[in-house]
Amino acid sequence: MDQPLLNCADCVGNIQLDYKCYALLMQDELKIPGFKCRKEHKFLEIPSWDEARFKDMPKNYLPLSPDLNHRRDGYH
Repeated sequence: MDQPLLNCADCVGNIQLDYKCYALLMQDELKIPGFKCRKEHKFLEIPSWDEARFKDMPKNYLPLSPDLNHRRDGYH
């Protein structure tokens, strides 16, 4: 995974989007039959894979974006 993904917090980990699909969702243009995720949902960024960054991370930890406190949607 060379690009970050956006994980929908409201869909409880069932939906991960790249930024292209996220942009389509925000414009109500993501057309997938049966897709329940909505632009009003909250998203967490899953950073792209960087082996050096994650090699010392304890097992079962979830890395989050370092700018999580500066999210674009202003949700805290």
